[in-house]
Amino acid sequence: MRFKEIKRGIFTIPGKLGDIFIYIDKPLPVKDKRKLIIMLHGLRASAEWGFFPTLATCFAYWGATVVRITFSGAGMPINSLEVVEKEKFAINNPYYELEDTLVVLERIFSFVNEDLSVYLYGHSRGGCIAILAASQFSGFKGLVTWEAGATVFRWSKEEIKQRLKGDKIFLKDDTTGKGLYLLKEGFDIMERYKKELDVEASAAKLTIPWLIIQGDKDRFIKLSEAKTLYGVSSKSELVVIEGADHTLGTTHPFSSPSLHFLRATKITLDWLSRS
Repeated sequence: MRFKEIKRGIFTIPGKLGDIFIYIDKPLPVKDKRKLIIMLHGLRASAEWGFFPTLATCFAYWGATVVRITFSGAGMPINSLEVVEKEKFAINNPYYELEDTLVVLERIFSFVNEDLSVYLYGHSRGGCIAILAASQFSGFKGLVTWEAGATVFRWSKEEIKQRLKGDKIFLKDDTTGKGLYLLKEGFDIMERYKKELDVEASAAKLTIPWLIIQGDKDRFIKLSEAKTLYGVSSKSELVVIEGADHTLGTTHPFSSPSLHFLRATKITLDWLSRS
């Protein structure tokens, strides 16, 4: 069946730090593939970040209904392409994002029919959150992660201590010129919920099919982390894309699809078709 159009909508539900923005991309007519894909973004990103809208469109034209989430602490409200709510961004942390995700999943699964196959997709830290959520929430048909790390604890306690200026850590690689920072309180919250945020342990619990895509030129997430996740999970498949970086060769704002992005998309769609 060909899908002639995509119906789009946006609505909000309350989250940990304010509204969670939920973007729906639905193919019309909906009679073929009974699949729902929930997309989770990474740090300094949103449902409108980079390749996310384009990937959602690809999923929708393939026949899936797509739910893209902007976490309540992303600091990027609707139509924002950069962080504008610095205070929310500063206190946001993986535990709050996990809480937001579980709220959305509760809402979605409250009306999902048994004949609908639900998949969870995450990029970067969104992939970590997807792993954590999938280990706590039953009902998923499969999981897809792109460039996801084996831990959300990217800095040691000593590194955090060294980088602190008062109660703030300014991001060294901030390219916005806006002086983005993270509050120490957010790291304290992460430490408090360290067990709940154990990505590797959560990966080991997964019993659903899982596609792991990782570029070998990602300077943020090393290939060894993807191999770690693959090694502890029983039903995962690891695909390494040679030459691909953290954003699969794409930019933000998005300009055009790269060969690496197109390959990752095709691999994902083929995998979804088989699962």
